Amino acid sequence: MAGKFVYKDAVTKVAGQRQSVLEMAQALSNISESCRRGGMDRRNF
Repeated sequence: MAGKFVYKDAVTKVAGQRQSVLEMAQALSNISESCRRGGMDRRNF
C-alpha cells in the first residue's frame, strides 16, 4: 500500500481514502473487512 499522502483539498483527500480502501479490498480479498478498516460504509464502496 502507498505511503502517506499530502492532500491539497477535500476532494483529493476523499479520493485518496477511497483509493486506499479499494487497494486494501484487493489485497485482503474481503470488501467488508477493508471497509471496516478504512472507515467506509459498505454501501459507499
